[in-house]
Amino acid sequence: MNTRWILAASLMLLPVLAVGCSPLPFPVGPSVAPAETFTPAAGPVSTLTAAQPETPTAGPFVLDLTPLPTPTALPALDLPTQPAFPAGIQVWDGLPTYPAESRPDLYFRVRYDPASWALTTDQFGYPVLANRSLAGCVIAPAAGRGLPLSGSVDHEVRKIGAVTFQISTASVNAVKRFVNYAGGDGVIYTAFQVSFEAEADTCLAAAEGVLGTLTSIPVSEATPIPAP
Repeated sequence: MNTRWILAASLMLLPVLAVGCSPLPFPVGPSVAPAETFTPAAGPVSTLTAAQPETPTAGPFVLDLTPLPTPTALPALDLPTQPAFPAGIQVWDGLPTYPAESRPDLYFRVRYDPASWALTTDQFGYPVLANRSLAGCVIAPAAGRGLPLSGSVDHEVRKIGAVTFQISTASVNAVKRFVNYAGGDGVIYTAFQVSFEAEADTCLAAAEGVLGTLTSIPVSEATPIPAP
C-alpha cells in the first residue's frame, strides 16, 4: 500500500520538475551594467590645504658704482716748473700814469721781444722802450707835451689785443709827431706815448704789438727795471 502511494506521488512530481528545468517565458529582471571604476575629477585644492610661504618679489637691479679703495696711493707726478715767459720774451713793469683810476697795489706790465726792443732810460731818467732798428721809435709813459698853434689832435677809440685804448694822434702841419695810447684792464689805467723820427706807421705798428699785451700785476710780483 505504501509502495503504491509513493509511486503515485513520484509520478505527480515529474511534470513539476520538468517545468522547473525549462526556460522561463519572461525575463527575470533588468540587466545590471557592470560597475564603472570611479576616478576623482581634478578640482581646486581644498581650502584646508596648508598655505605655501610666499616668495618675496625682487626689487629693481641697481648697479653699484662705488669705486674700490686703492690699496696703495700712487706718488704724485713731479712736473717741471713752467717758465714765467716764453723764451726770448721780456717784461716791462711800472707804475700806472693814472694812479687815481688804478688800484694802488698794482703795476702795469707789457711784454716785448728783446731782439726788437731795448728797455732803457731817457734823458730825464725815466724808463722807456727803444726800437733797435727804427731810429727815434720810442715807447714811454705818457707825459704832457704842448703843441704849437699849427698842431692838431685826432681822437679815436680802438681795441688792441684785449685792451681798449683811447688813441690821440698829434700832428703838426698835417705831419704826425707822436701818438698817445691810454687804456687799462679794468683795475689799472695808464697811458703811453709813442714817438718817432721817421717811418711813423711802421713804428706805430711795432709799438701796438707791445701795447696789446698790457695787463696788471701785484706790486710784489713786479720785475725790477734793470739799470741802463
